[in-house]
Amino acid sequence: MRQNLLTAVRRFCTAFVGVALLASCNLHDPNAERSEFIKVYASLEDMDDPEVEPAKALAIGVREGSYEFFVKTNVSPDELSFEWQDDQSSPWAKVEEVQEVSKGVIRVSIWTKARTAFGYYTRRTGMLMIYASDIHLGKYLRIHQGCVARYSNDCATFKSGSTNPLVSDGEALWSTWTASQKENFPTTTPTSVYARNGFLRLGDNIGHGGEITTKFVDALRADSLLMVNFRAVAFQDELGKKDANKFTVEVLGGGVFKDTDGAKKLEVEIPYYNIDDPDFPASMWNDAEFMYFVESSESSKISANTQIRLTAGSLTETTEPNRVFVTRIYIRTINPQVDEDYFEENGGNGVDKILGLSSEKPAPEE
Repeated sequence: MRQNLLTAVRRFCTAFVGVALLASCNLHDPNAERSEFIKVYASLEDMDDPEVEPAKALAIGVREGSYEFFVKTNVSPDELSFEWQDDQSSPWAKVEEVQEVSKGVIRVSIWTKARTAFGYYTRRTGMLMIYASDIHLGKYLRIHQGCVARYSNDCATFKSGSTNPLVSDGEALWSTWTASQKENFPTTTPTSVYARNGFLRLGDNIGHGGEITTKFVDALRADSLLMVNFRAVAFQDELGKKDANKFTVEVLGGGVFKDTDGAKKLEVEIPYYNIDDPDFPASMWNDAEFMYFVESSESSKISANTQIRLTAGSLTETTEPNRVFVTRIYIRTINPQVDEDYFEENGGNGVDKILGLSSEKPAPEE
């Protein structure tokens, strides 16, 4: 991805004068002063604030739609070209509209596809090239959609048994997993954690709870805000008899859940899959994608020892059956200065309302 973008930048700059790319894309003498300029800002408010530096990168939303930003320049709009580049055979964004809103101020609208048709937020990056070829002046701006993943496990390496949660034949007990699979999902309940084809089962049919924990990630030491995503859905049999659906998400080590007065453990109200849905079992994850936000507090800062634990049922006593299926577990870092405010957009912790699968829309092919 990075190499493809760099190649695009080189083509962009060398198209004017056939010389090697300069980091600034100033195609005159790099030591000379230029009177012409192109500066980019996320908003008009940023542009008017003398303490805000021009943007070097911007974030756009993960939903399909139009997103705008502003260019301040003393170059005539008629001389400027705007070109989108990314590494997809079918580009995921395009320049939709360029409009001068006042002298020297241009509004640029970018239209983008949704990041995915389900709750997937890992960053992809494209580039907007802004240039005036006649005077050999240009800028390139990185455009991010999504945020950087620190921990990712979509359970794709698990191929045991069926994709149908009603069929337990062939599922693999934790003790039979590969060393890499165990490293990614350590557990204190190895006798009640099972792998299926593309997902895991926590808890058994006689009332033992089950839990998995994400592995240690050294890169978390640099972070202050995390987004935790996962899928979780409770078991019911073919006759509609339901297990209990007690489920918790917990922060181990540093960090607390955002906007919870310092809580490190939360109960999650998870749904049951709908066995009467004509798309079942493909639809089993509808309304079952979640996002939770972890932040540093003064007394508990995110660090390399931060982990996320998902627990179905009780770990201290045998109860009624409490089987829960989980998959697609991610920890992503959020830079509040650059990234979208997913917490605000989602309305806080809980069900993923941004991209999450819903019974109101068809399940996508993955």
